[in-house]
Amino acid sequence: MGFFAMSWMLSSSRLRRAGQGDAGAGRTEHISDEELAEFDRTLARLRALPADAPARTRAKQAAARFIREGRNRRRRPLRAAWARADAAVAEVTATGAAGPGEDAPLTARHAGEGGVQCRV
Repeated sequence: MGFFAMSWMLSSSRLRRAGQGDAGAGRTEHISDEELAEFDRTLARLRALPADAPARTRAKQAAARFIREGRNRRRRPLRAAWARADAAVAEVTATGAAGPGEDAPLTARHAGEGGVQCRV
């Protein structure tokens, strides 16, 4: 199996059909040791090509997409957790609170205590 056959196997549409897309990120499709060995041999052949060879450039772009997709899959749950934490913090601040806004009048008890004072 050559590089182009391997790139077809790893294409996003084929992975989605096999349950590997974003919706099926938790499922895995078995890849045999023979397939991985063939992939390693193909990579060795690509490494031997000149830096500006079209096949090597195409392989580098495919590898970059593969790495970027994996990184985004790992970061997606972390980003969601950070967003939930940020929402929880905003919920209890004056700008995010469901209660009175910042422009609510101060009570007489707090008027003139600390903060910025404005003279007219």
